[in-house]
Amino acid sequence: MLAQVVSAQLQQAVGAGLAEEALAAEPVDEPGEDREHVDAHDLQAYEAMIFHITDAATWEQSRRQGQHTESTRGVDLADEGYIHCSTAEQWPGVLAAFYADVEDLLLLHIDESRLTSPVVYEQLGEAPAAFPHVYGPIDLAAVVAVEPLPEPGH
Repeated sequence: MLAQVVSAQLQQAVGAGLAEEALAAEPVDEPGEDREHVDAHDLQAYEAMIFHITDAATWEQSRRQGQHTESTRGVDLADEGYIHCSTAEQWPGVLAAFYADVEDLLLLHIDESRLTSPVVYEQLGEAPAAFPHVYGPIDLAAVVAVEPLPEPGH
């Protein structure tokens, strides 16, 4: 009887060790080399990058301040309560709808995993998909790329 109990405990310990080893090889919800988040249980994978459109002067001011607090065109985080962002699929439509007449625009590539402020995906009106909103300032360290956008009409 004692041998059966010890054998069962040994099998349980080995099984737990193998599970820990598998999880250590590919942690749950950690970005892989291609910056895509991977769930070790293979339930979901999603891009950790969100985007924010701003003008060059505002971005320069944000760099001097050490954080970005513009919510959207002409509106600050303190006024709106969050910073409007977009997914890779959404930002071109936002650019066309709200910034078509603005020059000197930049697209901030923001790594969600580097933000200290929470990101909440929220449905806006009749939009086909929820938009990411950052509820607090955007840390400069979370901005992994700054891409100049083409001038209107180009």
